Amino acid sequence: MAIATYKTIKIISLTLSAEEADYIKKIIQNYINKYPEDETEEDKQIRKSIFEALFNAKRENNEY
Repeated sequence: MAIATYKTIKIISLTLSAEEADYIKKIIQNYINKYPEDETEEDKQIRKSIFEALFNAKRENNEY
């Protein structure tokens, strides 16, 4: 029996100051819950992608 899944990804863009981006990056640098093993894989991947996007944006603007 075949099973198909469909996932729609909505894209939201933010305009942040450098200070706001640094603040968010600091917040999401560490795991969400009290212990790292309590964090779901999905939360970990979301946190990682946001951190990397903020880091790369600053690097592309020669801020690192």
